[in-house]
Amino acid sequence: MRDARVLVVGRDADCAVDSGRRTLDVVKVRRPRAALERLDEGFDYVVCHDCTPEEVAGFETAATCPVLEGLPETERTLAERVDALVGALETDGGVSLGPHAELSAAVKRRAIDAAPVGVTIADARLEDYPLVYVNDGFETMTGYTASEVLGRNCRFLQGEGTDPLSVTRFREALDRAEPRVVELRNYRKDGSPFWNRVELAPVEDEAGAVTHFVGFQMDVTARREAEAEVERERADLEALLDRVNGLLGDVTAGLMEASSRRAVERALTERLAGSGAYRGAWVATPDLGSGRLEPGASVGVEDPPTVSLDGDTLVARAHGTGELVFGTGRTADGDEEPVAAVPLQYRGTTYGVCCVHGGAGTTFGQHDRAVFRVLGRAAATAIHAIEGRRLLGSDAVTELELRLPESFPAALAARLEATLTYEGAVFGDDHVRTFYTVAGADAATVTAEAARESAVEGCRAVTGDPDPLLEFVVGTESLVSAIADRGAELRTAAADADGVTLTLSLPVGAETRSVVESLRGRFGPVELLATRERDRPTRTRPEFREELESRLTDRQLTALRLAHVGGYFAPTRRASGDELAAAMGVSRSTFHQHLRAAQRKLVDGFFDPESDT
Repeated sequence: MRDARVLVVGRDADCAVDSGRRTLDVVKVRRPRAALERLDEGFDYVVCHDCTPEEVAGFETAATCPVLEGLPETERTLAERVDALVGALETDGGVSLGPHAELSAAVKRRAIDAAPVGVTIADARLEDYPLVYVNDGFETMTGYTASEVLGRNCRFLQGEGTDPLSVTRFREALDRAEPRVVELRNYRKDGSPFWNRVELAPVEDEAGAVTHFVGFQMDVTARREAEAEVERERADLEALLDRVNGLLGDVTAGLMEASSRRAVERALTERLAGSGAYRGAWVATPDLGSGRLEPGASVGVEDPPTVSLDGDTLVARAHGTGELVFGTGRTADGDEEPVAAVPLQYRGTTYGVCCVHGGAGTTFGQHDRAVFRVLGRAAATAIHAIEGRRLLGSDAVTELELRLPESFPAALAARLEATLTYEGAVFGDDHVRTFYTVAGADAATVTAEAARESAVEGCRAVTGDPDPLLEFVVGTESLVSAIADRGAELRTAAADADGVTLTLSLPVGAETRSVVESLRGRFGPVELLATRERDRPTRTRPEFREELESRLTDRQLTALRLAHVGGYFAPTRRASGDELAAAMGVSRSTFHQHLRAAQRKLVDGFFDPESDT
């Protein structure tokens, strides 16, 4: 490389040094004005040392060669530092950026300084890769000025939080002269940390030797913190889902094992309080006689209150609306805590409310809300199933006689001036087929009037006049469904212009008041006419068969048995009616008369065991 002549404006004496690569002829002039007068002496570079920005601008305007900003005193000699600066701004071919270059070095320097990222240049030919240039973006990002960092290795940005593995990867790239992108935890001059994305690129000369490394540095702290927050949220979500799944599985298992309503309440409260997510839980059960919600099972909550059904408390609102209600309460120490009132509701019937206390310093999030909804429905479903099993397995039942003025059978009976008598129902997934015998109106008139009822989805005559039997298709929110949902059995119902009078059967000890209140909430005023208890006899299969046979005449029993053994009921009949009639020694019409009578008594005994037919 050729020699270079450098004008340095500053305090140091003139010096010259042979660096091994070039000989620098350094001329020192103390005063900037005197230095301006010597610019025509053929200098290759001007280095402004300890000059003001205005003085530097003056040299950039007057000089026909590149103008560089110099360095303070360091462990290196001035000549070595100037040599590094000069080398940094030479082209790969070693050609000086003189006055005939397309863009002056000053313009290029200003362009790099204006870049929105930090730009550094390190000299690969000097020991420890010292920085020979940093732009304004680097100074802004790190808080260090150029005078504080030039001539030093960039490791001064590292600190105790810098990953040694990332530093090793960066060092390997320097040693191998390879491009690399590394993200490091660096530290500003004031000690504050930031994440620095460094894109390292080697710069080669004409012979292919690496002379410098250019580093493009970007503060990516905001992105790394956002990624870390997302990762924390993901980890928190996974932990929450694990907790939720465990809680749901634990509570569900407890509910499945419960054999009574109190056992359901205990399982629910014990597992909620024992999950570690909540301080405690208790269940409030409605008592319609007193008009209050009475505390039941309780874990972690001392002396839960009795509240009015008509009050404005969390518990009363949850029971009345069937929706989750959230609020705040106080712990035993007087600290504020979140409280959730969870309705135990199944198909519109609210069996009670579970109050969950979060504890001081906690909050209920969306996942807690989802858990509460699932557990509320699960507990109510378990209670409903238990009540239903009690009705089926009980030898003693409580009968309620009620009168409802508002329902579709009563409205239809009033318009028809007729009486509708309930004959039974068949339940489907999304509808119920109910059967009524109508006295006082013909089938066609009933069908036409039923089309005007919004609660009736369809109507057809099963038998003709007089006193036709009609099938009414209604939704799952019907009166019959509401009664079944409460674990009760509809025994009788008769509708006239004054309303529907019906009889329900419930197991002894069942919450009769809650049944009445549920019907009131869905169908308006309900009048309780009578309450009575009676035994419901339990019959064995032989007893049922013996009772059924006692209802049949000899001819009816013979016709039924012949039809059965003769394959008359099979898809492909083995014997015809004529053949069976001949076997009995009667006419075909007489045989069918006996057979139909026997079938009617058989069906009556199955569907209505207390029938006298």
